[in-house]
Amino acid sequence: MLYFAYGSNMDEPQMQDRCPDSRFVGIALLDGYRLGYTRFSKKRNGGVADIVSAPGNSVWGLVYKLTPQDLELLDSFEDKGKAYDRMAVKVRFLDGRVVEAETYYVISKQGDIKPSEEYLDLLLKAACKYRFPREYIAQNIMPDR
Repeated sequence: MLYFAYGSNMDEPQMQDRCPDSRFVGIALLDGYRLGYTRFSKKRNGGVADIVSAPGNSVWGLVYKLTPQDLELLDSFEDKGKAYDRMAVKVRFLDGRVVEAETYYVISKQGDIKPSEEYLDLLLKAACKYRFPREYIAQNIMPDR
């Protein structure tokens, strides 16, 4: 199955640690949403990424192919059913292809919560590696930096 990552799971070492059999497929956009930081994480010492419905906007991210075992592990890491839940979405690759993928969203959104510098650095590192647009990075990953 395909998985759309938009937060810290875009970090290659983290994703390999969490889902050892995962395979990177490509860069994609989730249309109709914006990136938000709507949940406080004690582990991350600040807000963590979420997708928030926002017509006319798009969230940039990475698509991975996961095995059923990887998905089970990821559900555990994302605290599925308590912190995050999973849903099917349609994502658009840069070549225009649209595919269905699973992604996570925060169940109980708490408003905008400032992420830690360390957390934002993970997102920034991936966004730069995969050459996300500068405008997207400035508005979503580095707005207050």
